[in-house]
Amino acid sequence: MLLKHYQLQDKSEMSINWEEHIELRTLRENLETRFTESVFLGGRNYSKVFQLINHDAHRSYVLKVLNMNRLMKLGLEERKEILLRFVKEAGIYKALNHPNVVKTYEINRKDNFPYLLMEFVDGKNLDELLAERGVLEFKEILRISRAILSALGYIHKKGLVHGYLKPSNIIVESYDGGRCVIVDFGIVKNPLSLPLTTKGITIGVPHYMAPEQWRSAETETLWTDIYTFGILLFKMVTGEVPFDGSLPEIMAAHFAMPIPRIQKKKPNVSLGIQEIIEKAMAKKPEDRYNSTGDFLNDLLDLENPMR
Repeated sequence: MLLKHYQLQDKSEMSINWEEHIELRTLRENLETRFTESVFLGGRNYSKVFQLINHDAHRSYVLKVLNMNRLMKLGLEERKEILLRFVKEAGIYKALNHPNVVKTYEINRKDNFPYLLMEFVDGKNLDELLAERGVLEFKEILRISRAILSALGYIHKKGLVHGYLKPSNIIVESYDGGRCVIVDFGIVKNPLSLPLTTKGITIGVPHYMAPEQWRSAETETLWTDIYTFGILLFKMVTGEVPFDGSLPEIMAAHFAMPIPRIQKKKPNVSLGIQEIIEKAMAKKPEDRYNSTGDFLNDLLDLENPMR
């Protein structure tokens, strides 16, 4: 799981040596003088993520790098494609400036090995919050929706599509009134992006994929992100995803099955939320909300829908 919330634990358990990962060993000359501790956070597909800590400055950063061992197992052309894509998308991240989008501070490369230094967001991801609480109160749902739909609207105006939204890459900061932040743009794309066809790269997360994504990532539009946020809204209200099962069952449901009736699980929830989710998750993209702003406005118009 990428960029989830990690509280620093006992250093004997969490600290790692710069020599333990080939990526850190490669970047040691660039980074060691600035950071006094490193924590391996995890990885996904062809990337690894670390928390880098400067105790003197009392600051933490996230280091995102390519997984060198996996990269070296690829053919030369595939390796070049992933390297180019990583650098190109890093430039997109750095150009984004929104309070609900994780900040990218530095893009660099060492011996043709690129890396990103990003903001470390101290909080819990949406999956963790739902695991703790089961469902969220409507005021919390509105707070998260306002932040994330605003961030998505911002990137849509930039001509970008996220395409990879899921609960684990939405962080809610731990202090009262903290931000809600999108922390991973794993396959953010625009018309100039490299084709997302590299063998072995996951196009999306099945439970959160719009019907058009099952056909091709090249068909993604802002409506794709609206569909996915409809799924997230369903989960915040019910604690579950609308469609589950085997991979073929999930795919078939997204293509053909109606949205489950929330009131069967949560009788006290008003029909207003059901109608909003059904519009956001319409099978045809053109039948969904035309913008994240329209989506949010309908949510804000609801009064006490989860009595």
